[in-house]
Amino acid sequence: MRRGRAVAFALLLAGCGFQAPAPKITPPAETPPPAVSTLDAELRLPTSDIAKFLNAETETQIARLDDKDVRCPFGRCRLDLIATRNGPITVNALGGRLNLSLPFDVDARLKLKAPFLQTTGTAQGTGRVTAASTFDVAPDWELRSNTQGTIDLARADLRLGPITAELSGLLGNQSELIARPIFKALDKQIPKWANLRKQIAKVWAKANAPIEIGKDPPAWLVLAPQHVFVATPKVENDALVLAMGVRTQARVLLGGKPDNRVLPILPAPEPMRTRPQSRFHLQVDAVLPYGEAAALAARQLEAHPIIIAGSTRVSVSELQIIPSHDDVVVAARLCLDQRWSLFGWFEPCGHGYLRGTPEFDGGTGALRITRVSYDVGTINLLVGAWQKVTGSDFTRALEQRLVFDLSPQIAKVKDQLAAVLEKGARGDISVSGRMERFGAPKLSWSKDGFIAAFAAEGSIKTQLRLRP
Repeated sequence: MRRGRAVAFALLLAGCGFQAPAPKITPPAETPPPAVSTLDAELRLPTSDIAKFLNAETETQIARLDDKDVRCPFGRCRLDLIATRNGPITVNALGGRLNLSLPFDVDARLKLKAPFLQTTGTAQGTGRVTAASTFDVAPDWELRSNTQGTIDLARADLRLGPITAELSGLLGNQSELIARPIFKALDKQIPKWANLRKQIAKVWAKANAPIEIGKDPPAWLVLAPQHVFVATPKVENDALVLAMGVRTQARVLLGGKPDNRVLPILPAPEPMRTRPQSRFHLQVDAVLPYGEAAALAARQLEAHPIIIAGSTRVSVSELQIIPSHDDVVVAARLCLDQRWSLFGWFEPCGHGYLRGTPEFDGGTGALRITRVSYDVGTINLLVGAWQKVTGSDFTRALEQRLVFDLSPQIAKVKDQLAAVLEKGARGDISVSGRMERFGAPKLSWSKDGFIAAFAAEGSIKTQLRLRP
């Protein structure tokens, strides 16, 4: 009777499971940042658009002088003058500057007060302002203009009693009093027209938005701009041209659309020292999430069960892959198939942990978890029947099922990226280019998944268009 109880107790122990202690895990290494690229970008503001805006926004009355003291042939005079634009402002590009020409009419009234003589006179005439504007970009992204030029008055005789005088002669070098308000008005209107900060902010937001380049698998180009360099604006080919360089850490990500709800702050413009090369360096990340890798391994284990010692089947379920700094942890529920156990009631099962080192074969595109071995906390629990799975037969068989082929995914991403650049994108941000070289993939892993990252290099052209 006592012997029967002992046998029954032994059978119960054989069916009991075990729970290994959690392994020591250190955070995985940070994913190395992508290579830095500096893309050239160009803003073009047609001079015809500038002229159209100035003519619409510049007031007809361009200058007014009230009771201005001027020198007369016989003393001092007081001058009232109104200058009124009588034709369109013309704008053209010449010598790297924005040249403006503005015709106007003049109505003047002069009061002379001298010993034994007090009189007034009037004159009408015409004139033209010829000016040139140069530009720079302020730290707050305001386009600043500095307009300088000359004013030419056609002959307008002014009669003061017995005296006849020519208006431009009376004004002398004070003719700038008429020109200065005109230049001030132009320098106020041109930045208002460009509205550069608002437009650059729109471009900045679009440059930070992921660009879809593929659907199967989902692939997104993320430019991640960091700094913006600006050259001194110049005028060429009938346009005001603002050359820029955008420093990016661009990468291609696979999977769901990256979160871009938090927009980085638009940085202040930095002076451009040298013209950026029209080239790019992208880091392309082929990511295999751990959950997807575990599901693939589970399918392999179901299709190809592990049998050791010629007869013992080891069932592996509830498989998880957990990243650590120098390796990954494979957590699983293990069960030994005891053929004598009726209904499987007495099959030993338990939860344990193994560790392995991820490796990537750039030639085949295969990701493997190699050098699989039990975590120390698990191996210390495996006694009795479990000694069968502590040898290399089981770990080697498990390694053969922890193989993931990334080559189709990588090949498709390469084709998609090359096609997108060749076709180009149009709109406020116009991007086109040519893929020239792909580097060999390198493996890393983060908290989210395995990363097979490879470099892509080529030529690229970026154009930006403002829409005032």
